[in-house]
Amino acid sequence: MIVTTHRRENHDRGLLAICDAVAALADRHPGVRFLVPVHPNPNVSTPVRARLSGYGNVELSPPLAYGDFIRHLAACWLVITDSGGLQEECPHLGKPLLIARTTTERPQAVEAGAAWLVGTDADAIFGAADRLMMDPDLYGRMAVRRPLFGDGQAARRIADILVGSSR
Repeated sequence: MIVTTHRRENHDRGLLAICDAVAALADRHPGVRFLVPVHPNPNVSTPVRARLSGYGNVELSPPLAYGDFIRHLAACWLVITDSGGLQEECPHLGKPLLIARTTTERPQAVEAGAAWLVGTDADAIFGAADRLMMDPDLYGRMAVRRPLFGDGQAARRIADILVGSSR
């Protein structure tokens, strides 16, 4: 499982609730590995490290290069995040997503069933993740590749246009 958090609106209470949910999930599911790339902002890194250090199944890593992160994302089972970008990438990769925010500017993932908007209550985050971990049918309905935000070919199309215009 991958967990990311960095949004300013989640600093303090929201961030601590996300950490509390991850700690409870790590306790309940000791065989599950949690990868938490820790944002360098001290408003994030200090409480995350204080709350989640010491769990054998929680890896607190420095921020990952994009390619490394995408490799981890492609191999993971579930994502909990407050990131906007991951709301686009996870559905494309077929990774169920729990959005730890109260609103999203990308409702397409929620509407398509690829993501749940769970907010920043520790019990709600824990409950949603635990439910997905315990219900393979529910998980399977979410773990479907959905190219909701394009087909991944924009760079190729732009390059073709640029090469064509230089002739």
